[in-house]
Amino acid sequence: MTPEENTCNRGYPCTYKVDRTTRRFVHGFGIFLVAFFLVMTPLHLLGAMKHPLSLFQLALIDVSVAAFVVWASLRVERRVTLYEDGIEVAGWSYSRKLRRDQILGRRMGKLAWQAGGGLYYIIVPSDRQKRELKLPVFLYVDKHFRAWIKEIPEVHEQRA
Repeated sequence: MTPEENTCNRGYPCTYKVDRTTRRFVHGFGIFLVAFFLVMTPLHLLGAMKHPLSLFQLALIDVSVAAFVVWASLRVERRVTLYEDGIEVAGWSYSRKLRRDQILGRRMGKLAWQAGGGLYYIIVPSDRQKRELKLPVFLYVDKHFRAWIKEIPEVHEQRA
């Protein structure tokens, strides 16, 4: 994320996004997947493949790939906004905010599918009935963000 994208100028609110390189990679990979399956579908229908799939199987695969691409694109477009008294994670069709008095603590989540495991912040609400607030993976942060998050106590419990 370039300085012009970072809206934190030592005051609040401060907005953070997934870094630009990661966003471009995810969107580009999504375009590649959609294009690849758009090319493969007619080849299967024309019988050019050694083991052609049925129309139903192709439709199921195409819908699954499209759903994955949309899901991944929406995930990398989420943004985190820090307020003096809270934090908000928002995206295209999603927004959730917790005030500091609603936060029990923070912990780190780990991506199991990534080599070495990518880490991301999880904000744990004090109300056990509410879901944890997961910050985006590959979030571009600065020292202001790290100072804000460090004020939240670390917890080691994981909810079921």
